[in-house]
Amino acid sequence: MSLPSHPDCRAPLTGSREAKHASYEDAKKELTDIEAKLKGLGQHRSSAQVEAAIAAVLARPVLVGERVRGTVNSLSANCTKNDTRTAAACGEIAELREEFAAAKEAATLDARAASLRKQLSELRERGGTLPPDPVGQFWAWFTRGLVTVADVGFGLPLFFALMIELVSAFGPLGIVAYAESTRGGSDTTTRSVAPGRDVSRSGALRRADATVIEQESGRVVQFMADRTEPTADPAAVTIEDLHADYEVWCLTNVLHPLSREAFVTEFDRVREVPQLEGKIRKFGSRYYGIRLIDRKIAKLPTHKRGE
Repeated sequence: MSLPSHPDCRAPLTGSREAKHASYEDAKKELTDIEAKLKGLGQHRSSAQVEAAIAAVLARPVLVGERVRGTVNSLSANCTKNDTRTAAACGEIAELREEFAAAKEAATLDARAASLRKQLSELRERGGTLPPDPVGQFWAWFTRGLVTVADVGFGLPLFFALMIELVSAFGPLGIVAYAESTRGGSDTTTRSVAPGRDVSRSGALRRADATVIEQESGRVVQFMADRTEPTADPAAVTIEDLHADYEVWCLTNVLHPLSREAFVTEFDRVREVPQLEGKIRKFGSRYYGIRLIDRKIAKLPTHKRGE
């Protein structure tokens, strides 16, 4: 009997946590870079203040002697023409324009920083600061880095898959051992020897004097372990099919088969052990939740009662 390997149930959970944690770390790193740039810009006026200062310089009158020849803007065409009368004022405007560019960049960075702080707050509330794989981090800490978080993420599903396969392989043997240990009857092996046999002092039977020895009765629990398996198929298997296959199994293993009534009694007792309780359901003479393995053996004819 083989159980299906279940997929890793941790993958959806850790994947969602990793996405949140990665978004939180990216936003935190970007905010740190922006704050460093803002610190490098130093103290400065706002862009509106710098614009007002530039407009004031451009509107400044230019005096030649005692006569006004115009403004800085009109004489230099907004500082695009070289004019000795406006050279000093245009130099001042160049510095103001540099300050204006820094102010605009600072305003853009401030807006982005405010957006990132809001994003970090939302991610923090949704668990973005929590480790994406606490189990993996524990084993990484416990082994002092010998086992990484990625190793745990790969190895844990593999370990559970191997464990499921081991349970599937040795489960029937465990059921058989449990059923045999809980049997209340005496030894099922019955041996009869013809009268007049010669027994040695050691108590062993002489082959020459021993007559026909009765075969051991086929155990139903061993038959269930060898010839049946659980199934989710809604189809049922009848007691006639089970008993016919049981008789063939007994003949194949040189065992004495139980009668149909005894087989039904023992089969119902075995299916009520704790490991199988509720898994094999009975309705009339049909059983659900169980099926025969490799039904290629020809059935024996069904015996009538009293035969």
